[in-house]
Amino acid sequence: MLGYDKNEFLEAWDINKETQSYAVIRNNSFAVLLIKYAFNKRCELEFEIEPHDLLKELRLYASEIGIDYYADKNLPKNSVWITRRLNMIELDLRVAGLVIDKSKGDDRLIVIRKDLKSYTDQQQKQGKLEVIGS
Repeated sequence: MLGYDKNEFLEAWDINKETQSYAVIRNNSFAVLLIKYAFNKRCELEFEIEPHDLLKELRLYASEIGIDYYADKNLPKNSVWITRRLNMIELDLRVAGLVIDKSKGDDRLIVIRKDLKSYTDQQQKQGKLEVIGS
């Protein structure tokens, strides 16, 4: 088959998807802030939070780490945009070890789960997720 191994194309495809996810994360201040918040501020492996409360928490955390939340035009300014932005980057966040789910039921809860194995595996690949600790 054109001189390539059987799974070589699929492996290259996976690497390309992963590289694109890293680019999305690095170039998205909301993704970086959310990752830092989840791994550095929240100690639990999984937590549920309402979009409005997540917005408040992210604003507070941003000020703690020296980010002017209101000056960054890429950071969501209301809870509706929090949910929309999460939907846009949900798959990319998995590369960084965050799984985003919506709770089942009447409550508008966002479930954020840390996939530490995925996070650790990805960190070991050339240190690509240095944004977490910075």
